[in-house]
Amino acid sequence: MIRFIDGPAKGVSLVLENAPFLLRVVRAENGAWDALDHASDEARPGESISVYRRIDVPQVAFVDFRDRGGGRRGQRLISCSYSHWPEPIAAEDLDTSRAFFAWYEKNITRILAEIDR
Repeated sequence: MIRFIDGPAKGVSLVLENAPFLLRVVRAENGAWDALDHASDEARPGESISVYRRIDVPQVAFVDFRDRGGGRRGQRLISCSYSHWPEPIAAEDLDTSRAFFAWYEKNITRILAEIDR
């Protein structure tokens, strides 16, 4: 379970497949939350985007269970917490994965300094 401890998504928890150091979190016009945790994920029109940084080491668990039909199933779960990124990022740097990754590469020194905190 991914938890957000402050910022616009404070109190929200999501089940995600990945836990990158920086994570774009989106809120739809209807109030639903999601995160762009895959490199190919893009925000939809009308979604607001916030950036969060991971503040602890992700813990991974594998859950084995039986579905309603009796079939054996498994799921990988990640657990960690995120804090709202402390600096504003221009909207044009958040709109697409390509723009966000370009911003990330341009600011890698500052980002790495945050990891060391």
